[in-house]
Amino acid sequence: MNHFQLRWLALPLLLLVTVACNRDDEEEEVRNYAPSLPSGLEALHHDTYNVDAPVLEPGLYEQGARFSPADQQNLQGGKLAGIQFYVASEPLSSQVRVYKGGTQSPNDLVYSSNITQLNRNNWNFVSIPDTINIAIEDNPLWVTIRFQVATEGRYIGCDPGPAHGHGDWMWAESDQVWSRFLNRTGASINWNVRGAVQP
Repeated sequence: MNHFQLRWLALPLLLLVTVACNRDDEEEEVRNYAPSLPSGLEALHHDTYNVDAPVLEPGLYEQGARFSPADQQNLQGGKLAGIQFYVASEPLSSQVRVYKGGTQSPNDLVYSSNITQLNRNNWNFVSIPDTINIAIEDNPLWVTIRFQVATEGRYIGCDPGPAHGHGDWMWAESDQVWSRFLNRTGASINWNVRGAVQP
């Protein structure tokens, strides 16, 4: 199993990020596959299955995936009906968020909602009551989880990688920057954050 450990240390004019990725080839990998979506929904995702979650220091974070027009092509004309994601530990507070547009950071926030109930060490599903159409002319679609943590721990899950080009986007309050997790840490993973689309 891959174990990711992320440390954020805020120093004057400097952000230090250290990562420890250890692999024990004798340890059996536990694969937590996502359960089937509600009838009639299809997954829009870059990840495979859950194996772990990085350790985060206290702070505000946002993690998720960006889907290009090509990623959305087969679901063009459908409706984003929910978000499926894996949670290791329950954060202090959390939101599901959907954006449209933007390549290196999301542009327009089109939906956000507080998450009121979570099952830790499990896959979760949050329905989206608003109509969010899958329209490739809107350019990239971003599906994210924004969350506040008060204690060091593992929160949003990830797969074992390798990283898809847009499956590991992350924003951190400490530097106010959107960047791929691979670029931040060198760890090649994808977040277990998926769109659920009604074709």
